[in-house]
Amino acid sequence: MSEPSTTRKMSRFQAFFMVSSLCISLTIALMLITDSREYNHNMIEEGRQIRASISVNDWHAVREKTLQRQASWIHDSGFYLWFLSKITPQSATPFDHLSTNTLNARLQQNTQILAYQIALRLTMLEYWLLLSLPLLICLIISAINRHRANMYSFGGARPNRTRLYFKAIWLTLSTISFYVLAPSLLGPFAIYLPVFSLILVALLISGIIRNFHKI
Repeated sequence: MSEPSTTRKMSRFQAFFMVSSLCISLTIALMLITDSREYNHNMIEEGRQIRASISVNDWHAVREKTLQRQASWIHDSGFYLWFLSKITPQSATPFDHLSTNTLNARLQQNTQILAYQIALRLTMLEYWLLLSLPLLICLIISAINRHRANMYSFGGARPNRTRLYFKAIWLTLSTISFYVLAPSLLGPFAIYLPVFSLILVALLISGIIRNFHKI
């Protein structure tokens, strides 16, 4: 009886690692094929849209925290220098003078822009989380109450909460990862993507909790 359960658990972890590997691979591929000037322009436009949608004080706070995070990830942590050492050729070649036009140079520039993108979107996620926290709590609490009512009707049976936590965490991490790594393709609607992502996560988690007795 334990073998099917082990197989299911292994398949879940395999799916998690496959999705994570796919996200990382797609991110690296986009960093290689996306022109740095276009990528930088898209992030500047996204910042302008955010600035036009929130108050001046909020924007200054968001921008300051974003730049602090980018600096800590890229420079203070030493990651960028380590990354450069891995992608920069160690020996001189006849083609070294073309390095500014190579994929390595594009990857170097896009890595810094990607760090800014992730920092900006995580900061905006925190901003919207504070604003929408009461709504998210109400959604999840209502699902918990519905779940308790269902458990009462089923004689007080208690499901495995580890499965519930695993599903909720996996869903949250997947949604946030997609949000912070997705290209800027939504134009003026990008500013609302964080709150939509948070509400979507809350709705999906509440749905899992509400119907967990059926799983």
